[in-house]
Order: sequence, then C-alpha cells, then structure tokens
Amino acid sequence: MISKLQAIAAERTSKKIYLRADGAVAYERVAQVMGALNAGGFNEIAFVTDAAAPSLGAGAASNTGNANTGNANTGNDGG
Repeated sequence: MISKLQAIAAERTSKKIYLRADGAVAYERVAQVMGALNAGGFNEIAFVTDAAAPSLGAGAASNTGNANTGNANTGNDGG
C-alpha cells in the first residue's frame, strides 16, 4: 500500500492523504494504517466522515467485536 501511494504522491503537488473507515473497522486497525502512512512519509492525514453517520448521543452503536469486518480506505487527493 505505501509504495503504491508513494508512487502516486510523486506525481502530485499535495501530499495529503484522506482516510475513510466505516464503523465496523476497529480503532486499532485505523491506528495501524495511520502508523504505516506516517512511517511511509505521509504526515498530512485527513479523516473523511459520512454526513449520514449516527449521532454521538444516546443509542450510538458500539464498535466492540468488529475487529476485521469493515473497510479502511486511503486515497490521495489528486492535487
């Protein structure tokens, strides 16, 4: 993943990476991806959120037990 992103970034003016992960992705996995990006030289990481996401109020879903069932995607802004 990192070598592919580095090749893409070499052709861009911006080094910003956009990270999107759905609620089924464990925080630990998101942190691992962020760590790998940082180690690969990507220090501008932005989170992409879904406007239709549930509110943080009462009844918000827990992320427990969904360690490897979701999607963690990274992308370059194409700048």
